[in-house]
Amino acid sequence: MSHNVTPRTAPPTLPARISATHGHVTGHFCLLVADSRTIRNMTAPHFNRGRKRPDLAEWNKRNNTSRTPILERLAARSVTVNDCILWTGTTVKGYGHISINGKTVTVHRAAWIARHGPIPPETPQVLHHCDTPLCWADAHLYLGTNSDNMHDRNSRGRNPQRNKTHCKFGHPFNAENTYVRANGIRVCRACNRARALKTYSRQRVAK
Repeated sequence: MSHNVTPRTAPPTLPARISATHGHVTGHFCLLVADSRTIRNMTAPHFNRGRKRPDLAEWNKRNNTSRTPILERLAARSVTVNDCILWTGTTVKGYGHISINGKTVTVHRAAWIARHGPIPPETPQVLHHCDTPLCWADAHLYLGTNSDNMHDRNSRGRNPQRNKTHCKFGHPFNAENTYVRANGIRVCRACNRARALKTYSRQRVAK
């Protein structure tokens, strides 16, 4: 007794890019992306898995807004007040910020690099002579260290701790109630005594 067996038709071959994305051997038929109509009807998550991921370097090359020179971009969103060139765009904590190649940097730092090149590691910070964070005028900027920045802040009276007249518990920072550490930090004597007494009491209870 013989049986008629209908031979199976070989499945169509899909592009290697699509079949490979679903974990199948290249050239084998994928039921999930059988044809273009199936692809159109797929849910978004599965369709996205079947798409080719864009090359980041190529994307940046096509969409890089910094093809316009940095200084021109800064000038387009700045105003001149006296001798300062002030940024009028995005600010964070008082400093201007701009996006360059997908990375956010401060405006005065971007201006320095655009004019003078990379910043040396021994002087990693760009400081202001004019004491104006939004300014990026070349004559008002200079390189320095973090110590230089702190010294500049203290010499101009912008240290928030130095400007306080009372500690956080209301004790006055006067000659009788204040002593200064070697690093220049002021300490409230009343608070210090209260902390010492609390520590002593806790240690006695533990014994």
